[in-house]
Amino acid sequence: MRPGNISYYFKSKDELVRALFEAVAGSYEAAMELAMAQAGDNPERKLVNLIDFILDDVGTKKTTRIFPELWALANHDPFVKERVEELYAREHHHFDRVVAQLNPTLPGKERKVLTAFVIASLEGMTVFAGYGKPWQKNIPQLQAIASRSFVGFVKAMKPGDSLSLPEETDRLFV
Repeated sequence: MRPGNISYYFKSKDELVRALFEAVAGSYEAAMELAMAQAGDNPERKLVNLIDFILDDVGTKKTTRIFPELWALANHDPFVKERVEELYAREHHHFDRVVAQLNPTLPGKERKVLTAFVIASLEGMTVFAGYGKPWQKNIPQLQAIASRSFVGFVKAMKPGDSLSLPEETDRLFV
């Protein structure tokens, strides 16, 4: 596509990036909702489905290529940083709902930090198991390990088990 064609539809880079993020966020939200719906009322299955969705996605060429670029760009561009944070806040919301179902005894602040840990662990697999990466062929094993580990971890977590949480945690993922 020629730059002139793009500039006809998007008057600025910010408009283009915003449209890209909305398309990506919408498709991810729909896929996460579907993964949870397919699990019915079983919160363990919901978490496993979300884990499978994220790790399957990590193994795709588009995700392996675009997300590390977005992460790097977010370090230098406030607009992109805000969009990336919005995208992950949406993802966090879906995971957090399932974690709350699996372990309703966890206070919200602790649950949100636990959820952030789970998501960061999964998203971090992009570096190791993404498209063309050394561990890509092991994604099925990584999914099995992640599912067993995170379901058990979430269910076993007791209020107060986490370390002292910083006050700024209150403003994250609200």
